[in-house]
Amino acid sequence: MKIAFLQYDVHHDKERNFQLIQQHLDMLTCDLLVLPELSLCGYLFKNQDELAAAAESIPAGPSVARMAELSRLYDCAILFGMAEKEKGHLYNTAVLVSQGEYCGRYRKMHLSDFEKTLFEPGTENPVFEVMGIRIGVQICFDLWFPEVSRE
Repeated sequence: MKIAFLQYDVHHDKERNFQLIQQHLDMLTCDLLVLPELSLCGYLFKNQDELAAAAESIPAGPSVARMAELSRLYDCAILFGMAEKEKGHLYNTAVLVSQGEYCGRYRKMHLSDFEKTLFEPGTENPVFEVMGIRIGVQICFDLWFPEVSRE
């Protein structure tokens, strides 16, 4: 499996971020593309209202559909970060799509003090299968907690 990692200056502008991702996909050949935390909406928000305006439902939101379509067009899996809203709660979520299909999500479990003012922590640690390979997901501060990797 060929894995590509894309690091870029993530903006509070989804369209601009989508364009950056697609431009890079035009230059890549990979089986799995891994994007940054909150790669679609940006990271630093002034308050929960600003974050809520950028958040979407998963998998029904337009960003998941658009990323799934990119994964179909470029024949790859894409792991990307976005702000998720569900039943009045906000989550820092990584979403996996592959060959045009939604595969699942991971909600960041270990939030920094700043993030605790904006997000709810996730409670599940799913393992995904992509092209016959099992993968787990961690987001930033989660790496400091080895039990996530052990699971």
